[in-house]
Amino acid sequence: WNIVPDIVIGHSIGDVIAVHASGAITLYETIKIVIRRVILMEKISQTAYKGKMIVLQLGSDNRVESLIEDIPD
Repeated sequence: WNIVPDIVIGHSIGDVIAVHASGAITLYETIKIVIRRVILMEKISQTAYKGKMIVLQLGSDNRVESLIEDIPD
């Protein structure tokens, strides 16, 4: 379609999709992050927190790989 956005934003799972759309991560990395999110959300729903969420800002030293390294290929 030849559409190239100036910026991309997202909310919830859309954040991950926006990062992929920006070209910062591959589709493969995007899928692994989404899988990790699903697993974590399921674990959270089984705790006393019952789905409550927090926001973490990752510094520049942190890498996407550290979030997805233990998800099987």
